[in-house]
Amino acid sequence: MTEIIQELFTRPEEVTEYFYRRLLANASYLGLEFVGAYGEIMISGYPAVIINATELDKELHGTHTYLVRLRRELYIYHGSIQLTRAKRSLADLQLATTIVDFMEEDMTLGGKIIHGYVSSESPAASQIGGNKNDVVVSTRIDWEGITERRF
Repeated sequence: MTEIIQELFTRPEEVTEYFYRRLLANASYLGLEFVGAYGEIMISGYPAVIINATELDKELHGTHTYLVRLRRELYIYHGSIQLTRAKRSLADLQLATTIVDFMEEDMTLGGKIIHGYVSSESPAASQIGGNKNDVVVSTRIDWEGITERRF
């Protein structure tokens, strides 16, 4: 059997770890107090961002090639009690803009995918814990990347 050397990301954990490490390394530059992944619920500080793997779709794309779509959800939480809700909402949207710009600085993730981009943003209030008082201003960012996998 011939081994195929795969240079591109093709699995959910590869992209999730890429974004997690990159956001964590740049947390202070981005103004984040906490970066988590995989549904982390123990948030130690705000503003925070959590990255989650979502769908992976693949289809036949050519001879011995799949087209792979990798998707991620990022949740930005802005819970500063020193700001009014309106100011928290504005600060959350501004932070979302900063993170979107940061994520789209390199749309190939260092040459590890063909192309990736933020496909949608949804501002909302989120309940982050079991207590009704644990509601924070948040934005969900959906990211999608395409890549290929040889077989």
